[in-house]
Amino acid sequence: MIDHDLRAVSYLRSVLPEDWDRAADVVGRLVEEVRYLPWSDRARALDAFFWSEAKTGLSTEDVTAIVNRQAAAIADPAPLARYAGYCRAVVTAMLLVLDDSARIDDEAAALVHFFSLDRVHQEAAVEWIGNGHQAILGRRLSAWPGCAFLLLILSPSDSAESFLARDAFWAAMLGRS
Repeated sequence: MIDHDLRAVSYLRSVLPEDWDRAADVVGRLVEEVRYLPWSDRARALDAFFWSEAKTGLSTEDVTAIVNRQAAAIADPAPLARYAGYCRAVVTAMLLVLDDSARIDDEAAALVHFFSLDRVHQEAAVEWIGNGHQAILGRRLSAWPGCAFLLLILSPSDSAESFLARDAFWAAMLGRS
């Protein structure tokens, strides 16, 4: 049986009223898996979660359209929005349970905090990345294809993040990470 943190459950009920219970189970499992691990291993666990959710919850056509940056080919953007919202809510709740202070010391922590729906987490990540660390993040992102995929969804325009995420995703899929 997974013990659920009441703060996480309350948060998930507010942002995922239809799916909070499934998310709470995921958060409980992820927290137990990563609680005592360094950020690189936490990012790896979330990466596996993101990619698993994408493979089971999104159509092959939508995944292909996102990776190829062809948003116009997506017939219904709602599943992508649900996927991104669900994944980001899980990250936010996980950080809440871990009682993370939003202190960023490396690229893995920055990426995880960037995906959070909490403004404080996002700002801490953006500050760390903006302090000359974007190249480090870019080099490591190819080790995390699930994270790169989520970043692609969150960066649909021709932004630097979009190109970075696409290149990292392909490098990971082609075994060049």
